[in-house]
Amino acid sequence: MTMIETILFYILWGVLLSWGLYLNYMIIRDDIRREKECKAEKKREKENTTPLRRSR
Repeated sequence: MTMIETILFYILWGVLLSWGLYLNYMIIRDDIRREKECKAEKKREKENTTPLRRSR
């Protein structure tokens, strides 16, 4: 391989690696956001129930 091919190969490798890390970060961030929303909704439902409803 020539020097230019090697440089282009490493640039491409770096771009793909960066893109993969970014996508993983976005997926993890979305999962954390969904989990927080789910916990908040459960907490709201728990606070909105009356003692009579809870006893059923």
